[in-house]
Amino acid sequence: MNKKIVVHTGAQPGAPLPEEREALNAPDIELVLRGPCKTPAEVAAAVRDADVALCYGEPYTREVFAQAPA
Repeated sequence: MNKKIVVHTGAQPGAPLPEEREALNAPDIELVLRGPCKTPAEVAAAVRDADVALCYGEPYTREVFAQAPA
């Protein structure tokens, strides 16, 4: 079984996030709390291996989406 990786670029590691944790509580999902990204390059690096990205206003630019896996 391959885990789906959900990266949250707006939440610090260790943040409680009860709603997100409840919604994503499944054996095939890994929630990664990356913390805020300040540049598009940081966003692209943070979500490089993600299946899903959650954000909170980080710079998800056209360049970031162009680098995302299809």
